[in-house]
Amino acid sequence: MKKKYLSVSRQQDRLSGIIIEKKKGGYFAGEPIDLSSREALGSTCRSIDEIHINDSFLSATYVWNNFPKVPSKHLSNLLYQDALEKFESQADPNIAFKIEAEAPAGDGNQQAISYIAVEDAKILEIWNLFKDHTKKIKSITSLPASLASTVAASESPNATYIVTWIGDKESVIVIAALNGSVKMARNFPFGIKEADLDSPETLQAFSQRIDKELNRTVNFFKQNFRESEPKNVYIFGNPDIERIFRTNPLTVPGADYFFQLTSSLINNYTPDREAELFHVFSSLFSDKHFNFLPKSISARKKDKKIYYPVYAVIFTTCVVLAIWSFQLQGQIDQEKTKVTEKYNVALNLQKNVEELENKVNRLKPLRGWKTFYDQTFKNKVAWDKILSDLGRQTPSNIVLDSLLMVPDAQNNWKGNVSGQIQAPSWEIGLEELRVFGANIDTSPYFAVNSVNYMPQTLDAKTKFFTFQMVLGLK
Repeated sequence: MKKKYLSVSRQQDRLSGIIIEKKKGGYFAGEPIDLSSREALGSTCRSIDEIHINDSFLSATYVWNNFPKVPSKHLSNLLYQDALEKFESQADPNIAFKIEAEAPAGDGNQQAISYIAVEDAKILEIWNLFKDHTKKIKSITSLPASLASTVAASESPNATYIVTWIGDKESVIVIAALNGSVKMARNFPFGIKEADLDSPETLQAFSQRIDKELNRTVNFFKQNFRESEPKNVYIFGNPDIERIFRTNPLTVPGADYFFQLTSSLINNYTPDREAELFHVFSSLFSDKHFNFLPKSISARKKDKKIYYPVYAVIFTTCVVLAIWSFQLQGQIDQEKTKVTEKYNVALNLQKNVEELENKVNRLKPLRGWKTFYDQTFKNKVAWDKILSDLGRQTPSNIVLDSLLMVPDAQNNWKGNVSGQIQAPSWEIGLEELRVFGANIDTSPYFAVNSVNYMPQTLDAKTKFFTFQMVLGLK
C-alpha cells in the first residue's frame, strides 16, 4: 500500500511543504506547495497519511557534552536542569536528547549525550497551526538537526562534516557527527534574494560573509571539541549557490565542497532540484531521537497510557459477565449488580491514580536532583562558562596550545595559557597580544598576572610568535 507523507519546513512565518510517496522503487515527490494559507494547509493535510515538520527554532540551544551516568528515569531531569542554565530564553525549555557514546576510558561514570532545547511555546505554536490534523503529525524537529541527519542518511559520512543551507532570508551552518547528530549549529538572518543574483558585487560580499562565518564556526568548534576541522562541506539551498561560490571561492582550510547529494533520496528529482528543496524534504529523514511534542500533549498521552490497564480490566470483566449472563438467565440481576460494583471500584481506583500522579508530577522536578547537584556541580568551578568566555575572546589568528589551571592551598585557581600568534611582524604580533591580554583581563573570570612574548621564525614567510600568560581566576 502506498503511503503519502507531507514533509514541511517552516522559516519565520513561511510554510513550505512537499508531498512524498513511498513506493516499491523508493521515494517520489511532487512540486513544493505554499502552505501559508489555511485553505492550502487544510486541503493538503486531508490528502496525506503522515506529517513531518522542521522549524528554524532560532532560540534553540544545542549541547554535546559528557554527563554523569544516572538511572534513565532521572536523566531527563538532569538534562532539563543543565538546559535551564544554558537556555538563553527565560521560557520553559523542551528537551530532546540522544546518548551518543560512553565517555573516554578512565571516566566510567560519564556518558556523552547530545541534546536540543527548544522553547516549548514555539512547539505548541506549530501544534496549534496544524490543530485540525494533529493526529497525523509524526515528528517535529529543528531545521539544523533535520539537515544533518538527512546528509548522514544519504552520504554515510565517515567523519565530522559541515552542512550549510542558504535561503532567501536566512542561512544555517551545522557541524555534525558522522551519525547525523548536531555538534554545533548557527542561524544567520541573511540569505540570497532573487534580486541579488544580477549584482556581482552583492554576490561577492555575500560569499565573503558566509566564508567568514564558516571559518569562525570551524575555529570555535576546534577550540571547544579539540578536534581537527571538518573536511567535507555540503552546501544546499538557492539554485545558483554553486555558481556563486565557484566564482567567489570559500577558504575553509583543507575543505572539499559538495553542492549535490552523491546518493539521491528522492528518485524523480534531478540533483539540482534535490539540492534546492533539501530543507523541505529533509523533515522526512530527520533523526527521531530529536522529535518534539508540546509538553502538555506528551503528558496527556502518558496519562492515557496509565489508565489503559484499568480500562482493559473493565472491558474484559464486562465481556466475561455478559457471556455468563447469557448462559445463566436466572443470575442476570445478580451479575449486573456485581458489574456495577466493580465498575464503581474501578472509577475510584482511577481517581486515586490521578491524585497520585498529580502528587508525583509535583515532586519530579526535585526528586534526585539535590544528590546530583551535590555530587556533580556544588562548589565546582563553572568551566563551561569560563572556557566559552576564553573562546569568545580569542581571535582567529591566535591559537591556544595549552591551558593549565591548578588550585593553591587557599583554593585560589592559578595557572598559565600558552599559544601562538600569526602576524606579519613581531611588533604587530606584540600589539595584538596587548589587545588580547587586555580583553582577557577585563573578563569576569580571568586576571592577567604576567605575559611572556617570544618572537620566532622571523625569516619565514608565515610568521608565528609564541607567548605565555600567567592567569588567576577572579
